[in-house]
Amino acid sequence: MDKFEVLLRGFLQAPEDDAMGEVLEGVAQQTNRWGELIQAANEAVQEAEGARKVTLCLALARWYSLLDHPEYSQPYLQLALEREPEASRVRRAIAAVLRRTGDHQHTGEELTRALHLAREDAERVDILCDLGDLLTHDMGQPEQGDPFYRRALEVNPSSERARRALGLGAKGSGVPAESPSSPPGEPAPPEARQPFDSVPPWAKG
Repeated sequence: MDKFEVLLRGFLQAPEDDAMGEVLEGVAQQTNRWGELIQAANEAVQEAEGARKVTLCLALARWYSLLDHPEYSQPYLQLALEREPEASRVRRAIAAVLRRTGDHQHTGEELTRALHLAREDAERVDILCDLGDLLTHDMGQPEQGDPFYRRALEVNPSSERARRALGLGAKGSGVPAESPSSPPGEPAPPEARQPFDSVPPWAKG
């Protein structure tokens, strides 16, 4: 049994293990064994019930999106939404697929729904940073993205992701961090901008 097969067996036993899933994705990519992975997950999802079924559906939706077939993701996302209509993880998965297609408007709407449904502070911080990233990097509107990073810091003042996005150092260090995009206070370069006629309602952080 090779590394891929070991990881696949482990994933099918515990699909909720995100760390294992990421490693499995990497190995599937390196060995070009996406077909085996997707076939095995499709077989497993037919027998699965409850949260396990939803988890497998979300994994399949992600993989088809990574393989540039978001149209194949839709049935799995729909099934997951029917099973868990009030789950933030489903809305985030939908947003991730939409984001890869460049549908910024609906990505933001789904992330906003996920934010309202999130129950844990750690997830709220992640979603707020996702919204900040969407506006800053995808839509070229850092002035709209920054408030979401600041809201994330209100939830968790130590959030490295939010502090890094705002050009701040680690909490208590007093050392500014390098901004991953434009320096603080400077707009994104023109080629990175995708201007909109108006700010969408969800972007008014």
